[in-house]
Amino acid sequence: MAVDKRFVLTGAKRVFDSRPMYAQVVVTDDCNLTCAYCDEYTPGAPIIPVDTMRSRIDKLDELGVLVYDFLGGETLMHPNIAELVSHVKSKRGGSNLATIITNGFLLTKKNICALNDAGLDFMQVSVDTLHPTNWSDKSLKSVLPKLRLLAETAAFQVEIQSVLNEENLANYDEFRRTLQDLPFAFGFSIMHGKGGRIAISGDKYLSLLEKYGVFEGVNFYGEHLKEMLRGDYSRPWKCLGGYKFLYVNAAGAIQWCAQQRGIAYDLMSATPERLSANNVHKPCEAGCSLGCVRMVSHTLGEPVKTFTASVKLAVGMRKPKKGVPAKTPAAVAAALALWALAAPLAASKTLPLPGYSSLATASLDFPPTQRLIGESEEPLAELFIQREDLRDAVISPPSSALLLKGLSGTDPRNTANAFYGLGTTNRVSAVSYLTNVLLKITGAPELRAAAAVALGRIADRSTAEPLGAALNDPSAEVRYAAALALGRVPVDSAATHLSKTLRSDPSWWVRYAAAIALGRTKKSFVSIALRERLLLEPQWQVRLQIVRSLQDIAGTHAAEAITLALRDEDSGVRTAAALALAEVGGDLQLPALHEALAVETDLSARSVLSAAYRRVLAKP
Repeated sequence: MAVDKRFVLTGAKRVFDSRPMYAQVVVTDDCNLTCAYCDEYTPGAPIIPVDTMRSRIDKLDELGVLVYDFLGGETLMHPNIAELVSHVKSKRGGSNLATIITNGFLLTKKNICALNDAGLDFMQVSVDTLHPTNWSDKSLKSVLPKLRLLAETAAFQVEIQSVLNEENLANYDEFRRTLQDLPFAFGFSIMHGKGGRIAISGDKYLSLLEKYGVFEGVNFYGEHLKEMLRGDYSRPWKCLGGYKFLYVNAAGAIQWCAQQRGIAYDLMSATPERLSANNVHKPCEAGCSLGCVRMVSHTLGEPVKTFTASVKLAVGMRKPKKGVPAKTPAAVAAALALWALAAPLAASKTLPLPGYSSLATASLDFPPTQRLIGESEEPLAELFIQREDLRDAVISPPSSALLLKGLSGTDPRNTANAFYGLGTTNRVSAVSYLTNVLLKITGAPELRAAAAVALGRIADRSTAEPLGAALNDPSAEVRYAAALALGRVPVDSAATHLSKTLRSDPSWWVRYAAAIALGRTKKSFVSIALRERLLLEPQWQVRLQIVRSLQDIAGTHAAEAITLALRDEDSGVRTAAALALAEVGGDLQLPALHEALAVETDLSARSVLSAAYRRVLAKP
């Protein structure tokens, strides 16, 4: 497979236009296996007729889709799967990309050759464990002969994908060693539960994430995953499900994704305008671990940030298939590769980014912080953590020698990372030293920000006042770091400082951080400050986070404030408010949702309101 000029020229438009880029298309819900963790199959479900599938592909092509991901159930149970791949490749001069996701059990030399002839670009084979378990039938022992057959016969790129959880965590290194001689790429997805929300947590997963990344060669949302594995779902991102990413179920309806099934409509009635209605923040974004949706959303929604990785992917995709390990995840390699040529246009600002009001593109009033921290809650990580020894100093307890070297040296990189090392829970002995650094206004802003982060990690009551004082720092970077850090300090005065910052800080990034931190305090009295700011805040990102924080706080006052967001001018904020109210609204739920539903005109927001209303009605 090679990404040809036609694909690049057409695909580059998808960064800027309102048409979809990528579609997952279910060919049957039937499956030959019954893995305990999977809820995306129905044993004995019918095979969708090939003519019906061809019509759906034609419609997706009309909408503008360039990358097709066939899945099930078990995809190879469809007897005409090679014909469907061929139909995809017949569009746009053969430049479309086609992927199959399979458990591999039904692979034969005959159907591999048929897929070769059809022009298949990628195959993702799901293998979870070394040996069969009650949790998963997809074991290496069962499918290894099929993988060797693929290595010998396939003309397309192959990726081995595992669902990571408690069942296979301890054996994953051995799993990779067993397959190291096969010319395949490797990756793992993170176990999710209902709605796509991450279902695993704990530091034991972080070392594996550091070692391998989510997908070999690409890790766009790795920092998000690290935080989610620690139970922190606050990092913002914008889901493009139902807009740039389409999931077409067996019934032929478009969903946001495989796990959000309550909002769907017939593919054949879809128009670019209707798809554009889904270009909003989704209430299910926090905690989402669906890698396919994440990759497309981050790549097309935050193109400048993902440019470097996309270039590497594009180069890797041009390597020979045989005998050279692939460096791209099958599910989204095409969307990422086209970016390698599209991103310079965005970076030069010769073209606008219509419809994308994400944090990345709305940060023009805060360029120093965007450059310094990106979206990281660790303000210096992206700038300073380059060498392996410095990275290790951040993710594990540093040695005394390394700390002394950093604190006594003149290299700000070493010093910043020494601050991170000092920032260990309950290390009260470091508070005085870090406070002196934090409040020394003549010092470097990046070191003051690092000191703020370290004080937040210590999380002792004594850190509240210096962090509160840092909220008046002349540097927005320092105020941002101090606000997030204060959310970890368990005293009422921290919430008081944060409430003032939420009301008055001139930078919306800092106000956003204050909104996150107030939600973390879980103190009911902060609902008053959040409600007050909800009515006055001009930036939609901050209002959306206020709603999320109110949901975390819960209680009567929080619910009353959330009802106000049902009338917000931004549909994404209204959508988040609908789901939040369904969770914490109490007696306010039904009348407020009913009233909002009566006046809502945005199709996406109306669908969520309707689903929330039905959920409340169904409660006992």
